[in-house]
Amino acid sequence: MAPWLSDWWPQICETAERGGHTAAEIIEEVSTGKAIGWPVDGGFLLLARTADDAILIWVGVGKGVRNWCGTAEAEISAFAKAVGCNKLRIEGRRGWQRILPHWTRVGDDLELPVT
Repeated sequence: MAPWLSDWWPQICETAERGGHTAAEIIEEVSTGKAIGWPVDGGFLLLARTADDAILIWVGVGKGVRNWCGTAEAEISAFAKAVGCNKLRIEGRRGWQRILPHWTRVGDDLELPVT
């Protein structure tokens, strides 16, 4: 789903801007196939494949994240494996580590191997 068609678009833009990205960048990345929108029950994620075969979750918004993050992680892990990626990576706030304690901090990011 195109993120700009989501009810979450204002929050996506706000979160992206806090992370140094712009709405125009999101539109460009999705329109050219370099990123995809991933709706979740209670939120929305933007995913991109990296040069080192990770699926990067570079923008995430929503409510009640603890209620849907496990399902989203499983779905995105399956997607990553299907497209030949070997890990998931999250850019963003340090607060994600409290929600995802089983992920490993690598620099400023969090990573999870895809098995």
